[in-house]
Amino acid sequence: MIAIIEITKKCNLHCRHCGIGERGKDLPLSALLHGLASLKDRFNDFRFVGGEPLTTPDRLEKAIDLVTAWGKPVNITTNGLLIKQLRHRLENWNLYGVCLSVDGSATSHDTQRGKVGAFAAVREAGHILAELGIRIQVSLCLTRLNYQDIGEVYKFCEEVRADFLRIQPMVPLQERNLEILLPPHELKVALQDCAKIRGTVDVLVPRNLCLLPQAEHCVAGELWIYVCSDGVVMPCIYAPLPIGHLGADPADVLIERAKFKEPALGCRTCEHYLSCRGGCRGGSLMYYGDINAPDPNCWIAKDNGYIEQFLADKNPTI
Repeated sequence: MIAIIEITKKCNLHCRHCGIGERGKDLPLSALLHGLASLKDRFNDFRFVGGEPLTTPDRLEKAIDLVTAWGKPVNITTNGLLIKQLRHRLENWNLYGVCLSVDGSATSHDTQRGKVGAFAAVREAGHILAELGIRIQVSLCLTRLNYQDIGEVYKFCEEVRADFLRIQPMVPLQERNLEILLPPHELKVALQDCAKIRGTVDVLVPRNLCLLPQAEHCVAGELWIYVCSDGVVMPCIYAPLPIGHLGADPADVLIERAKFKEPALGCRTCEHYLSCRGGCRGGSLMYYGDINAPDPNCWIAKDNGYIEQFLADKNPTI
């Protein structure tokens, strides 16, 4: 099992695709470390995210030291802006890997991330990590702004010898996200282009995108849980359904509560269900107000009328 831990809600960017909503105060460091210890026996992979985890390097370092002392791998996800500044500390953190968020070419990345120079910083960060011999993964949040720039991001992955490029279609969790949401059929074309990429770096396509090679289904509540910076635990960042609190609820209880035991009701008859498990429940909740609705990113659901049928069954006319 994987524990994805928000080290802090603090961030040095204001990204247009960000789905993190309101949070309480970050847990005190002592509560964070106590909570991590409660996960030790049931989780074998820890991934520290934010916000931006490198904005609180002392806090992050304490968490890394604790987990690596157990012999468990630690990854962090970062926008890369502080890698150069913290280079010498990263050398001593015994990280298994670093996931860099790269969202297009210089123009589209900076636009989506809301900061001129953000792309130049993450590109430099990639080369620094490569020099340090730290494993690199790259994640691209796919939107209207950058879907034509996948090839550019792939070239960057090859430059820094990344382990893989993960394509993450944006899940709309806030109203402002809808402005840059890629419609299902444009998303389909973009992902078909991903499937044609050939090179030294693997391309991973997640969730309901089951028609492509190397597609993954959603593993929220199946292989991981998500811990918010205030200690609230959810199945996934994209499924904002509180299931407990870090340190207060035993790990076994959190794992059981996190599982989606049934398929999305609107997808039960789809021939691809075993590949995708009903898509992203968080996107369904935001877009249709119901976690059992089909994934709004799914072109199969759109073409086959699953969405319309689900809404009609839910709200029959009288």
